[in-house]
Amino acid sequence: MRGLASPALDAYHETDASNDLSRALSSQSFRPFILNLSNGESYPVAHPEQVLVDRSVAVIGTKRLNGDRRYEKLITCSLMHIVSLVPVEESEVQ
Repeated sequence: MRGLASPALDAYHETDASNDLSRALSSQSFRPFILNLSNGESYPVAHPEQVLVDRSVAVIGTKRLNGDRRYEKLITCSLMHIVSLVPVEESEVQ
């Protein structure tokens, strides 16, 4: 059981999180940020192509391979678990 949450609230949160994340990843206004999850994990996002957003999940590329565009590791998280997107300076997410 997931507490008092309802499917309607979950759908609202997923849509809201998807829209917020998509806006943060917009190439016109992109600023690096830290993506914080409900379990305490945090992932730095230095480039918009680092995150793929679906209706209910986000896939985050981590640990870039030596100057390559590929990622060593991919993290998949439910949009319901995204707590915050904290803007940072680019040097903080490299």
